[in-house]
Amino acid sequence: MSELSLIEKLVLDEISGKNQAIHAYDRMMWTVRTGFLTLFFAGWGILLKALVEKPSREPDALANRILLVMLLVSVALGTGGLVVDRNYTRRKFRVIYALDKLMSGVVRRHGQVHGDLGDIEAFLQVSGDKRDKNYRNVSGYRGEAAAGWTIYLLPMAIALLALYLLWK
Repeated sequence: MSELSLIEKLVLDEISGKNQAIHAYDRMMWTVRTGFLTLFFAGWGILLKALVEKPSREPDALANRILLVMLLVSVALGTGGLVVDRNYTRRKFRVIYALDKLMSGVVRRHGQVHGDLGDIEAFLQVSGDKRDKNYRNVSGYRGEAAAGWTIYLLPMAIALLALYLLWK
């Protein structure tokens, strides 16, 4: 068997690196998502438990201020988590887009990569940090982004509704 050329090694390394990056982004996203949900529900659970077990059933000014502060902290935590999540999602799907294009370019060349890289050269680089919108061209992006929106916005909306109903 012949030894791989420098270009072939480069392409194989890029494919391997992009696969590792995709899995790393996915792991980071779900770590942030589960961390948010844990903090959100644990914080609200502890606060609500304390309010329920409080001897006086009458809402007082301190309890209302605590609930308002908790809501503001939840909104800040959720907003920060959503920004981080969207950033990781875009980066992950930029890498997926580049990997898809790289693989299709290699397949078109039937494995005969020699000399000029032509149409695959742009995909032999780190893709996640680009400022393009190629991530939108990958079919799974919208579902992944929707999961992030749901994870961060739904609990905050429900907390806001619950507090509205409580103060009404």
